Parts: sequence; structure tokens; C-alpha cells
Amino acid sequence: MEKIGITIVSGMPRRKDNPNDSEDETPHKTTPKSNVNGLPVIRDISWVNSNQFESKKVILGDEEENGGVIRVQIKYKYERNGEQFFCLAPHNDSNAFFRSNGIEEETYLKRNGVRTGTGRNVMKFYLDKGNEEHEAFYKSLLAMCSIIKKKIEKKTGENVDIKIRGLYDVTNDKKDVTGYAISARFIENKAGEIYTAAYNDEGQVDIKSVGRCIARPALIYSYTVPDDNNYRINVSISQVYYKAQELFPLRDRD
Repeated sequence: MEKIGITIVSGMPRRKDNPNDSEDETPHKTTPKSNVNGLPVIRDISWVNSNQFESKKVILGDEEENGGVIRVQIKYKYERNGEQFFCLAPHNDSNAFFRSNGIEEETYLKRNGVRTGTGRNVMKFYLDKGNEEHEAFYKSLLAMCSIIKKKIEKKTGENVDIKIRGLYDVTNDKKDVTGYAISARFIENKAGEIYTAAYNDEGQVDIKSVGRCIARPALIYSYTVPDDNNYRINVSISQVYYKAQELFPLRDRD
């Protein structure tokens, strides 16, 4: 795999004493709250897969200030729908789907080494090294980082460090890299109202009910403008299609 020189972290939020301060409540400011059944509205969205992705079409959105924090949504110039949120999704093929254990609480590492929950919901998606679809998706993430770095440096005239929060290597006992994981937040407000939609072959479900599965998430990206030159790209789930993968040991193993 080509190395692009981007540092990757499963990292701490910019404001370490209060990790939620630097995050957007919801990138979808115009999203209707819910359907009549109380579940999030499933919106028609634009996305690209790794084969369609062109880094030259990545755009930095306008800076928007809220509560003293400046946020920028990463956008993409789609051929048919013009400038929209940049959304990257795997191919519609089970082999391209990512493994996930379902909903988890986001955590971060304090300076004293203690890992602490933030109270926010995430799903972690696992990409396998050697899976061509997963490798291509991972490479697209690095290419996105590279072009964003160039755009920010051109705009500010300064060298900056770009990292994707929640993207990290997965290793075995011998410390060999066997794949990658990406932790993506639900789109939700401070009151806990969720805007991320989830569905399977039977229909829409409460995303909090999603457990062990293989999934096709539509991931969107944003960042907050830091006080220094250390930028962190936040990953959120716009919506996710999944197939449950229940664990039945006597069925699945010799």
C-alpha cells in the first residue's frame, strides 16, 4: 500500500478535560427529527465508494461558529447532485461490508492513563488487511486526509498535522497489523436524540438495538478548527445497513 504520510490515532478529543465541547451536536442541521414511529427519518443521500472516489472533488465547507467552536464540514462535488456532504461507503457487496459489534460507548484516555466514557454512542467497524475492498476503502481515507491537509495549509499558510480520530491499526499477539478499525459516532444532539438511521432487510430498526453484524455504513466527516495546528477529523454515521451475525459457538466452530 502506498504510504501517504498521514498520522492515524484513536485519539483524545481536542479539549481533553471535556471531550464533548469541541464536537458538533449534529452535522445535519436540517434533518427532520423522526418518523411517526419515533425512528430517525431515512434521507436520500449521495455517496461514493472507493472506486468512484476522486480526491480532487473533496471540498472544505464554510466555517461555522457555535459556542466559541469553529466547525467545518467536509464536502464533495458529486457528478449528479453537486456539492454535498462527503460520504464514503463500501460497495454493496457482503464481502465489502465491515464487521462490527454494534453500539458501544465512546471512550478517551485521560492524562493519568485511565480510559473514560464520554456518554456518546459509537459503532466500531473493522477492516481486514488482505481484503481488497477494505484496503481500497482505507486508502481512500488516507487520500482524503492528504487532500484536506493540502487545502488547509494553502488556506492558512502554515504546516498542519491531520489525524482521523478513531482510526487505528488492529494487531495480533505478535504486533503484526492484521487490519484497521474506525470508530464512528452517531449523529445525535446533547439531549441524546439520535439522527443516524439503521435498517436491515426487514426494514428500519432502532440503531441502539444493532448488535454483532456486518455493516455497510455511510460515513461523513468534519473537523473543528483547533487553537494550534493539530487538526482532528471526526467521523459520523449518516445511516447504516447491516446484516445480523449472531454468535452461536456450536454452530460456527469445529
